[in-house]
Amino acid sequence: MKRLHDRVNIIPVIAKADTLTSDELRLFKKAIMQDIVNEKMKIYEFPECDDDDENKLTKIYKDKVPFAVVGSNSIIEKGTKRTRVRQYAWGTVDGMCTMRFSLSLTRIVFLTFQSKMKFIVISLLYEVC
Repeated sequence: MKRLHDRVNIIPVIAKADTLTSDELRLFKKAIMQDIVNEKMKIYEFPECDDDDENKLTKIYKDKVPFAVVGSNSIIEKGTKRTRVRQYAWGTVDGMCTMRFSLSLTRIVFLTFQSKMKFIVISLLYEVC
């Protein structure tokens, strides 16, 4: 990350977040952000918007960084909905559970800010080199 942060947009993500307890996840997020600050690495800054509602969403995104995600390995049906989950011998973990994991937020962030991230990389980062 340290060698790349000047050339690409970095959005920190914690994979396999279901292997951590809520307290461990919270402490791990703090430790990651502290390391980023200590090493003076640049991560993607979510842009400010004119709309107050969008600014509230942007604040939620900023507060969730680094995003905690869980990869799914199967699909189950809950009523009429199909949901991707990770199955274990002891049960299942719903990676879309926004109370604990950020997979759905991560998708929204990438879809919402994709063009802005491309603009930053193309115009600001590669023009300098």
